[in-house]
Amino acid sequence: FVNCSIDVIRNNSKLELSFGSSDCGHVAYGAKLFIYPDGSSRSVGEDGEYCLTADQYLFLFQDDEYWLKSYIGTEETISLPADINGSVYRMQNFECGASVKNIIIPEGITCVDNDAFASCATLESISLPDSVSIIKNNAFYGCENLATVNIPANVLSIGSYAFYGCTSLSYVELPVGLNYLG
Repeated sequence: FVNCSIDVIRNNSKLELSFGSSDCGHVAYGAKLFIYPDGSSRSVGEDGEYCLTADQYLFLFQDDEYWLKSYIGTEETISLPADINGSVYRMQNFECGASVKNIIIPEGITCVDNDAFASCATLESISLPDSVSIIKNNAFYGCENLATVNIPANVLSIGSYAFYGCTSLSYVELPVGLNYLG
């Protein structure tokens, strides 16, 4: 496949292909998109490598880290994945899509990053696992329909503007161990 202009590869094989690689006969050297039998795909862009999982979560792989970017499915209640390809991931500016009203974060996630769910306008409830100990700045900023959030007992810190603009949130219970509230 040397000197071929292959942009899209439907990979039904067991081969582990890498963008820009000369391995496997240069088949992936200029590729921009890999599509897999389960419906997932990976693509490369200027800011990194994108991976769309079979359950409709879009991840960005950039600077050796995975970032959960969006959900493009149609479910109202979603359970975020525990990992991506066996790796932990971070969330920032997650786009929850027009249909999502309820998000369940899996056990094992310890931090809700800066701007993680900022401006998820359709979000009504978020379920945080006991493993979360930090909610960073602007985590739920502008989630105007967010009415229900459970703050686990293990949360030690809630950053500045974490719930700014959450005008539907009328009740919150702060945990005993909370030692910083921005």
